[in-house]
Amino acid sequence: MRKWKKILAAGAAVTVTAASVSACSFQDILSNNNNSSSSSAEEEDSPSYTGHTTIAFYGVDNRNSKDKGRSDVIMLLSIDNDSQDIKVVSVYRDTFLNVTPDKDTVNFEKANAAYAYGGVEGANSMLEKSLDLTIDNYATCDFGTIAKTIDILGGVPINISSKEELGYLNKYISNTNKILHTKSKHISSTGKHTLDGVQAVAYTRIRYTAGGDYKRAQRQRTVFSQIAKKAKSAHFTTLIKLMNQVYPNINTNLKKSEMLSMVKAMRGYSTNDMRGFPFKRAAVTLGSKGSVVVPCDLSTNVKQLHKFLYGADTAYTVSDTVKEYSQHIINETGLTCSSAESDAFDSKDSASGKSANKTPSAKTSSTEKKAAS
Repeated sequence: MRKWKKILAAGAAVTVTAASVSACSFQDILSNNNNSSSSSAEEEDSPSYTGHTTIAFYGVDNRNSKDKGRSDVIMLLSIDNDSQDIKVVSVYRDTFLNVTPDKDTVNFEKANAAYAYGGVEGANSMLEKSLDLTIDNYATCDFGTIAKTIDILGGVPINISSKEELGYLNKYISNTNKILHTKSKHISSTGKHTLDGVQAVAYTRIRYTAGGDYKRAQRQRTVFSQIAKKAKSAHFTTLIKLMNQVYPNINTNLKKSEMLSMVKAMRGYSTNDMRGFPFKRAAVTLGSKGSVVVPCDLSTNVKQLHKFLYGADTAYTVSDTVKEYSQHIINETGLTCSSAESDAFDSKDSASGKSANKTPSAKTSSTEKKAAS
């Protein structure tokens, strides 16, 4: 049972809010507890929470995160307050799901269309109905906000793994500079670099290397984990600056007072496991709907998702709605459980963002080629 419904937002869009919230708590301490030390003020009245909470985060490439547009980042956070663990799942943007906000009809398209059709409410509805979830809170921001967050935190360490990745990174740096009216420099070599905001956003936009969009989602999770680490260790004056400059650009249903309570309780939480959804999948081109990522099948994937997010010891029974959607996907695509294709992204990431068991090879599978298109 969920014992609480309001919790800290942290991540691609997630960690933007997390860092902002931390700043909010420190600012409250400074303004209201001038005669006390910051450490004692922080410990005072820190709430404790139990159970799980699920948070949805959307990254959009609009100039304004409150505008409707396709969401190129769709992330889920499952926060276990008893173990103090946070698990992160990227829902691949091309996942073939019911995206209509209309309760009486169905329209299966790429998952990122749900935000364009119904805004954050439509996107939340898609995730809840298709994945048997209850979305407790949400946050949305654009990549300009993410870039500013990373700059304020002093950049993030990222390993550029190949010359191919480096080439695409520099192309996206130029493109992102043009969009955001910035002047970030190109990266000169492969290997580990501290990327500024524009460079890191450019890194998360790469999709035409081996692994296609699956690899891009993994890059987004890698940047997420690095932002979280930087925000966790940042000085409170840095976090105050972040809150003042970034928080107004985040679309969320959390009040500052709610964030203040949550951040005091959650400073010790850790992000351990991350992976992409659907776990078992294949890519197929469906006429005007383009290349989509098909869950093989949806019911099976939802069962695995609940086990991953909530650690269910017993088999999860999916809802009738998920069963109906699963059969619709099979009827429209012809793909079943046996159609799933193995690739380098079948397993969970480590905290570093690397696949736990496999790394992408230069040879791209048919699934990965379609995901990159």
